[in-house]
Formats: sequence, C-alpha cells, structure tokens
Amino acid sequence: MDKIIEELNRFECELRSQLDKLTSQARETSEKLTQIRTAIKALNGKTRSPLKTTTKKDNKPTEAGEVPRLLMELIKDSGPMPKDKLFQFLPNRMLANGKPKFGLKSKFAKAINSPSFEINSDGQIQLARQSNSESQGVRKASISV
Repeated sequence: MDKIIEELNRFECELRSQLDKLTSQARETSEKLTQIRTAIKALNGKTRSPLKTTTKKDNKPTEAGEVPRLLMELIKDSGPMPKDKLFQFLPNRMLANGKPKFGLKSKFAKAINSPSFEINSDGQIQLARQSNSESQGVRKASISV
C-alpha cells in the first residue's frame, strides 16, 4: 500500500511539474502574441510604442511574503518534499503567478528557514505544526541554499 501511495505521489509531482512548465510556456506564448499584436497596431499607426509589453507593475520585485505563500501552496498541493524538489518547482509557480524570479534563491532560503516550515523525519520540508513538533520527530527547517 505504501509503495502505491509513494508511486501516486511521485506521479502527481511529475504532473504538477509538467503543468507548471506548460503554464509557463502558455504565459510566454501569450506575451509573444501580445508583442505581435502591438507591432501590427504600430505598423497600422494605431499606437506610439509598439514594443512596450510590460508595465511598471510587472517589473516590481517579488514581495517578501510571496515566496513563503507559494511554498505553502506547493506543500499543500503536493505534500512534504525535499528542499531541491521544492526549489525546482518554485520558479514555474512564480511565473504562473506573474511574479519575477529575481533573487529567488535568497528568498527561498529565507522562507524555508522561517517558523512556517520544518523538516520531518524523512528530511522533507513540510508546513510547521502548531503542536509540540519536537516530540513527533520534526525539527525546525534550517537550510542553506
């Protein structure tokens, strides 16, 4: 039974990875389509700046709480996972939410070391429990990236 659950979890993780990649590709394709439409309008004389596709809002750095929130979503969706897997899924999740990946490595390290996360007995990152987690084989996450 445990092997079946483990295999299903692994398959779910693979599907989420594929979904994140496809979402990222769809976003990139949409941006290219917007650029083409803008260029066409410019050539027809309907706009002044044909190559402008981003706004100031798009260029804002990721808010401090955004990385922990997305990590919590990932863990809630996929369950506890190793640090490297969690970090692997984060960039696509950032892009899917319209957030830049700038400074992601340091923001990831800071988020993982916050009280919101801990390492379970299997060495995987999970959401921190409110109860006495030390007696359950869980320790606070303290990880360097």
